[in-house]
Amino acid sequence: MLSSFDAIHSRPPRWDVWHNDPFYGREDAETVYAVDAEEAARKWGESYDSDGDYSLLGGAEIEVFVAKRDDPKTVLYSVSGESIPVYSATEIP
Repeated sequence: MLSSFDAIHSRPPRWDVWHNDPFYGREDAETVYAVDAEEAARKWGESYDSDGDYSLLGGAEIEVFVAKRDDPKTVLYSVSGESIPVYSATEIP
């Protein structure tokens, strides 16, 4: 079933996400497609950790600015992750 957003748009709005760091600015932002700023920050975190370091899943927190493309208003988020172990058992014949 399509949401009302899907029926109107082919993809979610574009957001700029960048580190809260003196060496980074909006010109260094990564583009993230998300329905809102919080989802954009979370998706950025998933992408950031996908390099294999998994520092966010290891307990690190990173502050990022999020702004809708072409909108000067920015929102600051703290991005972190959580690793939830999953265990399984298989009978050995």
